[in-house]
Amino acid sequence: MIFIFGTRTTTGNPIQTGQTCPACGEEHSIMMVPEQRYFHLFWIPLFPTSKQFTPVCNLCGAMFTTQKVPVTDEVRKQYKTPKWTLLGPIVLGLLILAVIISVSVTSVSENSDLKAKVENPQEGDIYHVKYDVHQYSLMRVASFSPDSVYFHLSPGRIERKSDLDKMAEMDAFNTLELKGFSKDELKKNSIPEIEILRIRR
Repeated sequence: MIFIFGTRTTTGNPIQTGQTCPACGEEHSIMMVPEQRYFHLFWIPLFPTSKQFTPVCNLCGAMFTTQKVPVTDEVRKQYKTPKWTLLGPIVLGLLILAVIISVSVTSVSENSDLKAKVENPQEGDIYHVKYDVHQYSLMRVASFSPDSVYFHLSPGRIERKSDLDKMAEMDAFNTLELKGFSKDELKKNSIPEIEILRIRR
């Protein structure tokens, strides 16, 4: 992805200063033109950076440096940083909030789905489980009773969660041994040393 970022400048309304033009000598002719620089990402303003003023005579049109025509405190107070240059933090906050809500909704949905599948198991349901950091494996439902579910365990463990589907396709389970857990443990995901990630039916 290409990130387009940098700084841009927006010009505000000229401010009357009451100062005399050094070029034409006209009194009360100097206007200060404010310029606000801001940092943007994809043209969305993130935060203001620097502010500067350009002295201009509204009679003869001459432009000066602020060393020749200084900016007064009164002029600085009159120009306020545009609020829209602070749009970035608001947009960023909304994006973060949207991600949090999305993750929460997905988590609640997955938790409800897990509980429903535990409550009504089917032979062949495959549980994706995590044993430890970077240790993942599978359990396949072999049989069940009203309050318990019995599994054939996969004999191996892998380091990447994303490879669990490939592991399931190999259909390598130890059918000589059964491991049983209560439905209550499974629904609460409270089995010691095992975390259920998802159930594939």
